[in-house]
Amino acid sequence: MRDVIIVIGASGAIGSPLVKALIQSRWTCVCALHRTSLPADLASDPKVIQEFGFDILDASSVNTLFSKFAERAFCVWNLAAPLSVESEKDPAYAERVVVEGMQTVLKCMKIFGIMRICFSDSIGSFGMSAPRENCKGSWLIENPEQDPGSVYGRQKRKCRNLLKQFSSYGIDTRFAVIPGVLHTSPSWGAGTTEYALSAVEAACLGKEYTCPVPLEAILPMIYIDDLINALVAFMEADVRDLLEPDRGYAISGFSFSALELFQEIQKNYYPNFQYKVLTDSFGAAKFAKIWPNSLSKLEAKRDFSFQSRIGFSGSVKKMIEGHRSRLVLRTGKL
Repeated sequence: MRDVIIVIGASGAIGSPLVKALIQSRWTCVCALHRTSLPADLASDPKVIQEFGFDILDASSVNTLFSKFAERAFCVWNLAAPLSVESEKDPAYAERVVVEGMQTVLKCMKIFGIMRICFSDSIGSFGMSAPRENCKGSWLIENPEQDPGSVYGRQKRKCRNLLKQFSSYGIDTRFAVIPGVLHTSPSWGAGTTEYALSAVEAACLGKEYTCPVPLEAILPMIYIDDLINALVAFMEADVRDLLEPDRGYAISGFSFSALELFQEIQKNYYPNFQYKVLTDSFGAAKFAKIWPNSLSKLEAKRDFSFQSRIGFSGSVKKMIEGHRSRLVLRTGKL
């Protein structure tokens, strides 16, 4: 019985809520973990299997895990990837994790007959030549030579090429282009869209925020609950319903600029919130300028009935409430 989803990157900001949603659906999740355990509520669930010592850079580690669950595995989720700014700082390591790791995963899937994989692609795959509005996953397939303008984007392209190669062996390969993800988790990595998370945290702590992206830069975002609903629907969709080239889909939420975020914080929550802008040409500011303003909603709605429900203001409210709750627990006061 194919009742298992193997989640690589299960302890991350997307991985943990994805595991929670999958087990609430009908799946058992095998969580490929190196050392970091899942949150206690997930780790104790009987439908969660934590497999520690997993290393995507070690073929024998991947081989061992896949062989153990090959007969039950329905799909692999590969979420293993450093974020955009992290990738630029150490491109060699990122290449190993993202590209070599994907190749190892696909080879092991082929050996053990695991026939579906979903990959977390990114808005970082788009460069300056991409449309600014309503960007589609299919644009990446139709424009394979476009320059994404970053190590991060070029590594994602290599992964899409590997997916296409292994689809010729009958593997059902799928990729989801994910925008910036807004959530209430207490920590996050060094990415570009993560500026919004840091700004909200600074506001709640009463600190001035130093913004690394231009105030006018508009970026596509999504709240985590909507993203997870989209990813589960995408994974479970019948392959015959997925009409996009190479089964690649943009997952769309909403868009806003840094200035709009800061004005929302000041207007509705913290009137005295202060910020300044300090950008550089290497990191987040560079990416904010070349990534699209918005992603297309049409294809995901048409092919697996996804439509985001949580908007900009609702997302900001949820993030602030999350930080305030932690402050109360830690200090006893707001």
